[in-house]
Amino acid sequence: MNFANKYSGVVICMFIASIFWFAISGGSALSKNCSLLMLFILGSFMIIGGIETITDSINSINWPTEKGVLKTALVVRHSSGTSGFIYKPAVVVEYEVGGVKHTCRDVRFADTLGTRSSAKLAIEQVKALKDDLKVYYNPVNSGFSVIIPGFTVSMALTPLVGVSAIIASIAIYFA
Repeated sequence: MNFANKYSGVVICMFIASIFWFAISGGSALSKNCSLLMLFILGSFMIIGGIETITDSINSINWPTEKGVLKTALVVRHSSGTSGFIYKPAVVVEYEVGGVKHTCRDVRFADTLGTRSSAKLAIEQVKALKDDLKVYYNPVNSGFSVIIPGFTVSMALTPLVGVSAIIASIAIYFA
């Protein structure tokens, strides 16, 4: 897990707290500026995390592989509030590198929540590989792995949203 992804939850919580502070304080200039600063920092984390994910995904094509053993493969349903459900492929694949056992839980980089059919398709792709299931692992950190390596266009969404957050924070500050 990269730095930006590891700490983005803290930044998101700080951003939400600063919005509540802004609302409770009656919109004071200090609380507004803190909220905008948190939005700027959140955008920065999204850009850094997105670039790290894109870099890892591109490099993963050349990572070493080990044979994996599929333990679990299913579609997980998450509630998305009033709009229904969103779905994510959930896998558990065990593999061993240099006598150390690891678990891979990612079908591909930046597995996103989506439709049931897209999650089901990802699970079917993994199950189809069952006899020849390879896990691509980072040679520097063998516990960091993926089943289907490579870049997908949807990975560019995170840094783009980060840029939008930074632009919005600057525009609101100077408005």
